[in-house]
Amino acid sequence: MKIVVGSMVISIELPFGIHATEDDSAMGKTYLAKLLQAGMMAGDANYLVITYFEGITTDFVIKRLRERTYLFIMMDRLDLYLSDGIADALVDIRENTCIFVDLKNWNLTKVFCPNLVDFEFTERGIRLYEGDDI
Repeated sequence: MKIVVGSMVISIELPFGIHATEDDSAMGKTYLAKLLQAGMMAGDANYLVITYFEGITTDFVIKRLRERTYLFIMMDRLDLYLSDGIADALVDIRENTCIFVDLKNWNLTKVFCPNLVDFEFTERGIRLYEGDDI
């Protein structure tokens, strides 16, 4: 899947399932979420981005996850709002959707997202892909 937002090309080369990267700060994950949100505001409805905000609720997140089928979902800063209900909803939709999560808790990442992926950030774009060492 390729998404163009402004001059940036976001290439998502992942199968359906729940994916994460290793817990490296300042690698561009939140920037990716902001780019994708800008694309959503411009009318791209093939994907969904959810990030933490004050007052976010489990019901709000589950409703957004289940309102339609998306090709790609990014859950930014998921540690701050993850609940059992949200985890169950993500597990329910993972067979038909590529889900990329940003979790700072490495132990939670290992359990929840066994599919670790590579994240490449360049001046021209961002690429999410399965690396050779996975």
